[in-house]
Amino acid sequence: MTLKSTWFVLLLSLSLDALADRHPVTACGIDRFQFTLIPKKDVQEQVREFRPLADLLAEGLGVPVDILPASSYDSVMDAVTTGAADMGVMGPAAYILAVRREPGLMPFASLAMEGGPFTTEGSFYYSMLLVRADGDFHEPPDLRGASVALGDPASTSGNLIPRALFPVTSGDGFDAFFGTLTYTGGHDRALDALIAGRVDGAFVSSSRVDEYVRRGKVSVDELRVIWRSGPLHYDPFVFSARLCEPVRARVRELMMTPSPQLSRYLKNVGAKRVTPVAHQDYQILAPLIAPR
Repeated sequence: MTLKSTWFVLLLSLSLDALADRHPVTACGIDRFQFTLIPKKDVQEQVREFRPLADLLAEGLGVPVDILPASSYDSVMDAVTTGAADMGVMGPAAYILAVRREPGLMPFASLAMEGGPFTTEGSFYYSMLLVRADGDFHEPPDLRGASVALGDPASTSGNLIPRALFPVTSGDGFDAFFGTLTYTGGHDRALDALIAGRVDGAFVSSSRVDEYVRRGKVSVDELRVIWRSGPLHYDPFVFSARLCEPVRARVRELMMTPSPQLSRYLKNVGAKRVTPVAHQDYQILAPLIAPR
């Protein structure tokens, strides 16, 4: 090989290395990045809220980024555990259920949210049982025989934590204590059912109620809190076990570094900042969540 050819190969190698450093998907053989998220509200509205984050990742990774709409918490768990999605936003309990199926999952980020009338500013929220303030329910025992809305079966605050911690005041168990329990598929639908008078109470996330108040869909004095859990860490962003480390590192960098796209995303979802998390932040839930 001539000296000229040797220099050409060396320069090409350095150029490819630099490209891989800038866009680690090149080294990992990824031509698209896909992420999905639990359906807490209208799916198309969620997609619009997350679009600036998708744009940020697309620019930083150098490949198209797809937001995969999900119909249920289980569909998000399935997508991330099988590797059909590279990243997912899961509820805390959904993550615990998913990591039992695929121990290689990695939670890496969450959000510190703006405060509201039902949630303090920061990294934690609550599961709450709400009723309408103009009704006759004031204490947990008053709800015996009542109709109550739940969220998704895999929702932390909308089902699993209430089942584990709500103080049922008889020996009948959670399901028998209430007259009717209805899975609505999400917090917003549970709140809508309560506000419309279709149910007597609703188990929901405190942060979702705060958003309803901010949007003028309900006022604080229209609601009464019957029960509240202890603090729960906000939803984790979770990497698939099949996603290579260079891409993981680049996504972390993009989500932890201030940028105009990140600011737009945070504003869209009512968050103050992205915070790092690890498995230990959610392990406290594991004893409360029965295997499935």
